[in-house]
Amino acid sequence: MRKFFLLIISMMMLTVASAQFTITSSSEHLLLSDPQYNIDGIAIFNTIPLGTTLNYTGGGNFTWSYTVAGETFTSTQSSITPENGVLYKILINGTPTYFVYVIDYSNYPISCSHVETDIPVSDECLFSAINVFLNSTDITYIDRSNQVRNLPRYFRIEYTTAAWNGTAWEDSLAVSDAPVVNGKASFIVPAILQDCSVAAYGDSLAVLMGLSLDTCYGFFPAVAVQAHPVGTIIERDAKNEKDRSSSTSIQGSAPLVVQLKANPNPLPNPFVEWFVWNVNDSNAFLRFADETVNYTFNETGEYRAKVVVKTDKCQYTETLNIKTLESFLDVPNVFTPNDDGINDEFRVAYKSIREFKIWIYNRWGRLVYESSDPAKGWDGRINGKPASVGTYYYVINAYGEDKNDNGKRVHYKLSGDCNLLR
Repeated sequence: MRKFFLLIISMMMLTVASAQFTITSSSEHLLLSDPQYNIDGIAIFNTIPLGTTLNYTGGGNFTWSYTVAGETFTSTQSSITPENGVLYKILINGTPTYFVYVIDYSNYPISCSHVETDIPVSDECLFSAINVFLNSTDITYIDRSNQVRNLPRYFRIEYTTAAWNGTAWEDSLAVSDAPVVNGKASFIVPAILQDCSVAAYGDSLAVLMGLSLDTCYGFFPAVAVQAHPVGTIIERDAKNEKDRSSSTSIQGSAPLVVQLKANPNPLPNPFVEWFVWNVNDSNAFLRFADETVNYTFNETGEYRAKVVVKTDKCQYTETLNIKTLESFLDVPNVFTPNDDGINDEFRVAYKSIREFKIWIYNRWGRLVYESSDPAKGWDGRINGKPASVGTYYYVINAYGEDKNDNGKRVHYKLSGDCNLLR
């Protein structure tokens, strides 16, 4: 509705220019014009002080004509002093052509009685309902067909809901306008996502004139829920572990440690549950009653993590897709332990490795290095001293987090040689 009022003002300016009306006044005022009113202009003043004039700037043979207290007056002056509740006509060559009605806004008071927020609505998980009860007087005017009509009055509310900015919830000011009907303005707005105070003031005519407004308040207890669940891979610092994370999906080398954050909208006590399962066995799921869960996905495969956020009346559900990748081992054939920061260690490239053992021998069969951690590597030293340049031999025995067609873990038995250069 706020855009609607801005549209009225924009249309008013265009229409006033074509109708050749202007207003001179020290009081706040509006000149509304829209085909729905069936009149060229409705001039609204906060008050009508001395010196106020309604002006016709067109040329030709024109005459003002208006009736006050049953007596009709005419004038050929370009400006007249307007009075409340009077219809002013511009006659061009004796023909009534333009019509303007004058309203003194101060004669039509409106004030807020109270705000009602506990209102049934068809789907309060998607919409919120607010009623504002008013002490108000109808504003009437006479249109160009000499018919008495009500001028629509719109009341305004403001409240602070919650909005997701992409990384966190933040306060967001919302404004809404609704027509006054039988002393009440009824609002249906998008679901309010946090408890808040609702400020009611108006009406819209006063807002547009910038008048000081009497405000009343009501407390709105939010019941609608939303969540913006995020799965973040908790990184390991092993440089040789491949596919640790992805900017577009939650996937990587197992064991994949993922922090699951529900990010529900800011309600006092939302109930949050996480359900985690492998897509190949949806009946075997794990449940966590926490907003934030750190979970380790050990087995290679595809998983689902579903978050459920509830209040007494509403529920929100969303599911994340998570994938741990198949195992992989790749052994280098050369390394250069010269402390230049490039390829200084003999390290395997790997992902999703469950068990690992490596032995490295020199050319005479002497064991020079062994490890059970694929993230570690040989620095080219033996007993703290630089090893000789040359060929070394490795043996690797490892198991992946994935399984083969026989249901057994993928087994790596690798051997070969690697050159140490400086």
